[in-house]
Amino acid sequence: MNFKSFFLTVVSVGFLFIFTGCFDLDSNASTGENGVLRYALYTDYEAAGDLGTGILPTLVTHRISVYSTGAENLGRYDEIYHIVEPSENAIIISRDSDYSVPDLTLKVSKAGTYTIVTKNSEEELDRIKLKFETPASLEVVTKVREPYEKTFVKATGSGTITTEEGTQIVFIPYFYTSSNVRMIGDIDCEYMADPEWMVVPDVEWVDETENSSWTGNYASSYYLIEEGDIEFTIWHEESGITGTQKFNVTASVKD
Repeated sequence: MNFKSFFLTVVSVGFLFIFTGCFDLDSNASTGENGVLRYALYTDYEAAGDLGTGILPTLVTHRISVYSTGAENLGRYDEIYHIVEPSENAIIISRDSDYSVPDLTLKVSKAGTYTIVTKNSEEELDRIKLKFETPASLEVVTKVREPYEKTFVKATGSGTITTEEGTQIVFIPYFYTSSNVRMIGDIDCEYMADPEWMVVPDVEWVDETENSSWTGNYASSYYLIEEGDIEFTIWHEESGITGTQKFNVTASVKD
């Protein structure tokens, strides 16, 4: 196991330990055409297929991790870089690394098939073809943690979710294609509750002193604090695609 693999394993285990039951980490990975590298895209939801056969949404920034298969010596890691073909309508950034094969971020603005080519100063190391489509609809996985419970449970069904006052909810959004195929790749969304006064956004406590406060905001996590009906609108700003999720909040059964 190389340094990056070990580091990512430790981080992933620690992350899942802290947020037990809140997020499931799924890897859509494929080996390149030359068998030299493994390309992987991690998501917070389950997505069918692998990176080579799955469908990625346009207008989304995707971070792709790259690993050696051990098939051949790669030389100096700091001389490895990635390009995308065709380069028109695509932005790619290689992440410099002295200790492992550099990762990359990729954003495509037009549907089509794009090829990531990984090279060093002397030759092509590997390549992989990726299929992009314009997303057609947005859905969410909704997970709930009822008051005083320690774990999150995935809500079933796509209709109104009934839960009690004081419940914490987490949204994991994803796109569908026009042919109703779940796409690969995490997306950042905006959230709006109606009525807004029925919810409190979740904030992570980082550090607290008498004269300062350090917190981090979870845009996709909320507490339901009032009884009644509430509807969330979830939208991806760049594509303009929206989705909704309704809740019926009942009185707390806890004494």
